Amino acid sequence: MNEKKLLAKAIRLAAKKHAKQERKDGTSYIYHPMRVAEYLRRAGADIRTQIVAVLHDVLEDTDTPESKIKEFGSDIFEAVKLVTRPEGAAEDQYVAAILKNPMAANVKMMDKIDNVTDILMVDGYGNERTEKNRAKAVRYIEKARKYYYGKFSKALDTVIEEAEKDIQSPVVLRRIDICFEAESVKLYEAGKAEEKAEEVSEPAVAKPESAKPEIAEPESAEIESIEIEAAEAEVAETETSEIETAEPEITEAETAETEIKENETVEAEVAEVETAENDITETETAEAEVAEIETAETEITETEIAEPEAVESETAAAETETSESSDEDSDDDDDDDDGLEFL
Repeated sequence: MNEKKLLAKAIRLAAKKHAKQERKDGTSYIYHPMRVAEYLRRAGADIRTQIVAVLHDVLEDTDTPESKIKEFGSDIFEAVKLVTRPEGAAEDQYVAAILKNPMAANVKMMDKIDNVTDILMVDGYGNERTEKNRAKAVRYIEKARKYYYGKFSKALDTVIEEAEKDIQSPVVLRRIDICFEAESVKLYEAGKAEEKAEEVSEPAVAKPESAKPEIAEPESAEIESIEIEAAEAEVAETETSEIETAEPEITEAETAETEIKENETVEAEVAEVETAENDITETETAEAEVAEIETAETEITETEIAEPEAVESETAAAETETSESSDEDSDDDDDDDDGLEFL
């Protein structure tokens, strides 16, 4: 059976056995063990401790046989058995036995917190306390301080302190709030065990040397002189060390400057090469343009030379035609002359 089902089984058993019982304020008794279990749950206790809380009064206040509690496991039975008050047992012995078992001690701590708080509330919120109930509460709180204060936890101590203040009021004012912070609910014994464990884990610290005997004045003067010389030597060593440390740093700085200069020189040379390349490219471009211009001029010159020759050819042709015309005219004139002569 898993632990959650085991807790449910414990609640069923406790509810059955406490069914006809009531607390002093008239409420059903089962609310008390259930509150104790809830306080422990809020404080971070495991389920098995919560089971002990639910069952913590069944052996003492009901007819439940021990065999029924053994069904939940030997650890739970042992814790329930410890918080069950034996008849006629001395309170201090009872508390001492409980403190040896952390599970039982946690349950008893929360049981006492709930009991102290409840006894303050018997007369109800805002009502005047009856003298009888007030007297019972005073006795209970005094007993709690005597046997429980300073032995379980800071949370229980705080509740006892607050109860001592509240019981002085003739009217029931409030229910004491419980602090569930880890440090407040931690058992004092658990805290002591942790402190011891820490002390063992820490390395041993050398004890301080006892006071040195007084030294005679001459010896003291010599010691002071030696100490001064040692101090001067330390200063000289420190200065030398600083200088030696500084020299590599200076060398590194100079090397860095040299590298920067070399980089700048390389960059300048690269720039000059790029400029020269640009100049060559521009020159080649200019030469190409000049060549194009000369080619164009040559073509123009050839054209001009060709044009006069064409003109001369045309002129010669014209002259030839003119000469032929003149000959024809001359022939015509000759014909006329022959006619005249015939007449």
